[in-house]
Amino acid sequence: MNRQTFAVTTDQTLLVTTIQGNLQVKGWERVELLIKSAQSAPASVVEAPGHLEVNCPGDCIVRLPYNVGVNVQLVQGNARFKLVEGSLQIEAVRGNLAVRNTGPAQIGRVHGDLLARQVRGDLGVEHCSGNVAVRDIQGALEITQVGGNLDVRDAEGNLQLT
Repeated sequence: MNRQTFAVTTDQTLLVTTIQGNLQVKGWERVELLIKSAQSAPASVVEAPGHLEVNCPGDCIVRLPYNVGVNVQLVQGNARFKLVEGSLQIEAVRGNLAVRNTGPAQIGRVHGDLLARQVRGDLGVEHCSGNVAVRDIQGALEITQVGGNLDVRDAEGNLQLT
């Protein structure tokens, strides 16, 4: 595995432009960002004021401080987010998406299934082609379009479902 580490602050954002494989993002108590990718397909990281931009031609594993926000443009495979307390914005995931123990999240398009649990804040989903299972949402829940089954449990805020 190829490992890269970067010092980050909580006012920075992680910008993930394109992941050609699967993506795993998990928060931790360290003040550094760790990116693991295959030796044959290393991730490229560009440091810019206010954010770090990541692009990877294969699978990618990211560990980041809990409060760092994450903005994802495209994941070609499956994506999993856990313990990300900053804001989470996801434009498109071509596979399945799992979001657990996160802060507020805005999700554009999921081509597979969506599982969201223990979101501390609002959760918005524009389109999910597969099934959606949502539990323990501590804010408003808005889901515009679901292609499969929808299971909602323990949502505390306003519900807007289509």
